[in-house]
Amino acid sequence: MSKLSLTTSARLCRSYATGGKPAKKPPSKTKTKSVKAPVEKKIKSKVKQVSTSASKDSPDSTETVKRLGRKTTLEVGTAFELRSLQLLQENFSMTLNRVAGRGDGGIDLAGWWWLPRLSGLPQVSNVTLKDGLNGTGHSEVKTRIRVLAQCKAEKIKLGPNYVREMEGVLHRTLHTGMVEPDPAVNEGDTRDSSDGDVPLRPIPTVAMIISQSRFTNGAVMRAMSSPIPFMLLHLPPQSTTGNMAEAGETTDGDEGFPSLQWNPALGSAKGLLRGHLEVRWQREVGAGSPRLWWRGQPLANHVP
Repeated sequence: MSKLSLTTSARLCRSYATGGKPAKKPPSKTKTKSVKAPVEKKIKSKVKQVSTSASKDSPDSTETVKRLGRKTTLEVGTAFELRSLQLLQENFSMTLNRVAGRGDGGIDLAGWWWLPRLSGLPQVSNVTLKDGLNGTGHSEVKTRIRVLAQCKAEKIKLGPNYVREMEGVLHRTLHTGMVEPDPAVNEGDTRDSSDGDVPLRPIPTVAMIISQSRFTNGAVMRAMSSPIPFMLLHLPPQSTTGNMAEAGETTDGDEGFPSLQWNPALGSAKGLLRGHLEVRWQREVGAGSPRLWWRGQPLANHVP
C-alpha cells in the first residue's frame, strides 16, 4: 500500500471515531500565557514604582535620617554626652572633658570636682577660681576630687552589670596610670614631693554613671554596696518645650523626672565627703535642675 493511501485511511478512522466531526485540538499554552501576562505586567510595574520611591529615600543615610527626623546611635550618644557635660559644669562645680576614641578606657567624661576645703583630703591652695566657667577670678583653697563618668543613652533600664563594668573601669584606670598618684598638699606644707619626703597617695576618685533611662533596683543596690565612691544620675530625655520627658511619650512612674543618688562610700558621715553634701531640686521658669548644697548652703560653682 502506498504512503498516500495509508494517510487517507488514518484520516477516515479518526473521522469515524469522532462522528464525522473534526477532533478538538488541545488547549494552547499560549492562551494561558496571554491571560497571565497583564497581571505580571501590573505586578512588575508596582514593584518598579516601589523600588523607585525607595531609591529616592535611601541615597545617603545622612540626608535620609534628617528627612525622617531620626538620629544615628552615634549622634544620640554624642548629644547626651554634651548635655551631661553642660549640666555637671553649670550646676555641680565640675570641670570635665569628653574622652573619645579607642583608647578611652570605657570613660566618656573625665575631670575634676572642686569642693570646699575638707580635712583629710588632698587640697590645692592658691588656686584662681571663677564663679562658673565665665566668672571673675579669686584665690581660694579647694579640695579636688577626680571624676570618671560613663554616659548611657539607652532605651532600656540599666542593670547591675553596668555598675560592675564601671567598677572594673575604675580599678583598671587606677592601676594603669590614667589616674596619677597625688601628694597631699596641706596649707603651710612647703616640702617637695619629688624628694621622697612626702608620701604619694592615690587621688580620691568618684565613679559616675549618667543614664537617659532609669536604673533597675539591682543596679541601685549594687552601687550602694560598692566600696568605690559612686554616683548614679538619671537624666531623662528633654523635649524642646523644656519638660524632662520627650514630647508625645508617656512616662512610666517617675521615668520623666531626673534623680541623683550616691552610695555610703561617697556621701555618708564615714564616706569621702563626710556627709556634708546634699542635692536639692531647684525650680525654674519652664523647667528645673538639680543643685548641690554643702553644709546647709548652696554649693558655689567655683572652678579654675
